[in-house]
Amino acid sequence: MRDVLAGVLIIGFALLFLVPGLEYGVGTINRPGAGGLPVVTAAVMIALGVMVGLTGFRQRNSVDQAVSINLSRVRHIALVAAAILGFAFSIERVGLIPATVIVIVLASLADRKSRAVPTIVVAAVISVVIWLIFKVGLNSSVPLFERPF
Repeated sequence: MRDVLAGVLIIGFALLFLVPGLEYGVGTINRPGAGGLPVVTAAVMIALGVMVGLTGFRQRNSVDQAVSINLSRVRHIALVAAAILGFAFSIERVGLIPATVIVIVLASLADRKSRAVPTIVVAAVISVVIWLIFKVGLNSSVPLFERPF
């Protein structure tokens, strides 16, 4: 039963990319449109979801699988999702480097064993790498820091 539910969830998630991707236009192989990558990715996800679901149907007669929710996993998923959303909502307000630091700090909270000093070191090293890539290497116009007010 668990595999059937997982297959349905994968297909449902894929539809979140497929429907808007079709509205952008897929294009051709030689000139892909803006919706090409989301549609292809969604198609692959749908195929995988069908395979996972069919595996669940075939194993249905074996040991009954109970669907349970592990609260520690929900916490991990929620914190990683919060990190991604934090990046998305903060990058235009505070810039690339502070938004990256927000992602690192929130994602580190998903691991109960993470400590403050290694998290700060990782954030500092990644900030330097971002500066080297975007400003020194690419001379990009991406704002590394913004004033939030």
